[in-house]
Amino acid sequence: GFRCGHVGYCGGGIYFASSPGATGAKAIGPQSHHGFIIEARIDLGHEKHMGRTCFSSRLGVSTLSHTPTSHFLHQMHADSFVFNPIDGTEYVIANPGRVVSMKQYHR
Repeated sequence: GFRCGHVGYCGGGIYFASSPGATGAKAIGPQSHHGFIIEARIDLGHEKHMGRTCFSSRLGVSTLSHTPTSHFLHQMHADSFVFNPIDGTEYVIANPGRVVSMKQYHR
């Protein structure tokens, strides 16, 4: 299953891109991996739309937030964050139970 990362623009959470093509530029964190794309359906619940840097001070790997995403979601009474750091929309959750289904994406 999915596990939260330790850092990210919206904290250490589980991040999803909106399309397979967007994953190459988005998987930039120190715990991100390339080579296998999972097509997932996510129950976003109550979404909170965030600015392009979410909780980070600015765009860039060196400024990613180390706070768990679950902390921010709890503070904002939300189940997920939606934001666009310039290169396409991302969806962030902290609860792996929100992943409704998943399968390997075949190119």
